[in-house]
Amino acid sequence: MQRLLDPAVVSAAVESKMQRLLDPAVVSAAVETKMQRLLDPAVVSAAVEAKMEKLLDSAVVSGAVEVTMQRLLEEQQLKQELTLSQMKESLQLDLKDLKDLKDLQDLKDLKDLKDLKDLKDLQDLNNLQDLKAQLLVLDSENRQRLQQEVSALSRQMEDHQTESLSASEALRVRIQTLEEQNSKFSQEWSSLQMTPPPAPCPEAGLPPVQQQLTPELQQALEKWLSDRIKDQASLRLTGSCSDCGRPDADKMADFALETQGASVISTRCSETYRIRSACVTLFGFPLWYPSESPRTVIQGSPVLLPGKCWAFHGVQGTLLISLSHPITVSHVTLDHLPRYNSPTGRIDSAPRDLQVYGMREESEEGSLLGAFTYHEDGESTQTFKLPVSSDCPC
Repeated sequence: MQRLLDPAVVSAAVESKMQRLLDPAVVSAAVETKMQRLLDPAVVSAAVEAKMEKLLDSAVVSGAVEVTMQRLLEEQQLKQELTLSQMKESLQLDLKDLKDLKDLQDLKDLKDLKDLKDLKDLQDLNNLQDLKAQLLVLDSENRQRLQQEVSALSRQMEDHQTESLSASEALRVRIQTLEEQNSKFSQEWSSLQMTPPPAPCPEAGLPPVQQQLTPELQQALEKWLSDRIKDQASLRLTGSCSDCGRPDADKMADFALETQGASVISTRCSETYRIRSACVTLFGFPLWYPSESPRTVIQGSPVLLPGKCWAFHGVQGTLLISLSHPITVSHVTLDHLPRYNSPTGRIDSAPRDLQVYGMREESEEGSLLGAFTYHEDGESTQTFKLPVSSDCPC
């Protein structure tokens, strides 16, 4: 019992236990490990960056970070207070047990232990204050870094918007330039197509070719010349004829001409046949596929070109035209590409049988004015006369 109640032994045991429980390095290391795991800058920065990329709102990010840091500080303070209270209770229980076993001489040792406890508490308080200062510094650094990243992202977004606007403007100018060049090339191509080819020049140094006509050909040529002489003589007797050789359609007014005021009202159930043989591209990317509309029928092109027509699906089509003036229809003219201008030498797409109806309103079914047949082997411009002029104005 004397060895057990030896003041020196008891004091050494109590002091060893107090040193183990209140070791500043152990407490500080445990607290720092806990704080590093809870407030790891890499983890906090990654979470905040993910939240910032999703929201891109500096006010919301700053508020969220501030609330999170405040919550973590409060939790850490509560845990530290709870740890200190537990340590105090444990020390009080140990002191109470020792008090029963010690005599009056141990009061001095207990007093020394109390002073030691106060010293340990003071050291723990200083450590807690240092940790709090470190947390404040870390919070300030994180806020500054977040503000810098948010400002950098804002500048990048502004630069990207500026670059996008400049690129779109440059593309618009490029498209406008290409459209102007395309229009210019189209005009030049049309003028080149309308220009007749130069007459072939005979090669110099070659003797003229002399051919003898057969009696039948010579007789036919003499007959043709005699007929032409008679026609010219009759023309001289009746007066000059400036319109000879011109189609009948050129000698009458065209009331279905778009430039004169006519327009296409409807095609009823007929659909335009579109093909993708021609394509307008920009930097290799297709923009649109041009096609001819029903308005081509009434535009009155001076030169008939392959593909310059209104093509429709099926074997039957309907076109409703509003004439430029109220008239009584007497003739109908149909133009189509001649066979000799076709690349294949065929004009199977030319309309064969056509019917003309007259009406005053679009809702009317109309009255049949005449039915006609377009001959593929005939002239490219064929004019048909109605059997009886229509009494209803169209």
